[in-house]
Amino acid sequence: MRHVLPGATPVRDARPGRGPVEGLARGLKTARGEVVLVAPCDAPFLRTSLYELLLVRLEAHDAVVPRIEVPDPLRAVYRRKAALRVLEASRARIPSPIALVDRLDAVLLPAEDLRAADPDLSSFLDVNRAEDLEALETRGDRGPVRDR
Repeated sequence: MRHVLPGATPVRDARPGRGPVEGLARGLKTARGEVVLVAPCDAPFLRTSLYELLLVRLEAHDAVVPRIEVPDPLRAVYRRKAALRVLEASRARIPSPIALVDRLDAVLLPAEDLRAADPDLSSFLDVNRAEDLEALETRGDRGPVRDR
């Protein structure tokens, strides 16, 4: 990873088996900036324009989270200190990233707003197998938005 993102600091879950909320917590603790951009590892078609939109909409809020049919807290931006404050105050009661979002002053952006930055919503396509990615690239197709 260092050759692709030389300034990145890889971290591992301190408490394995807790799912994405543990990775989010570890990432927020390790991050250095005031605002943290969160991205899933299985979304190869993420657009920078999506994050530009999320950052513009952050304003004084704690988080901006896309919402297609349900909120997607793993393609979002967070104010690091606000998110850490919630996680540290009630860690045992935060079972998932969406439970964190529920406790923040978060803006949920609907699909119609997201399309301004990502017209086909391809940023929300999850690809979990190499052969699926190869098939999409071969066809030149990003496929439909994943089912939620």
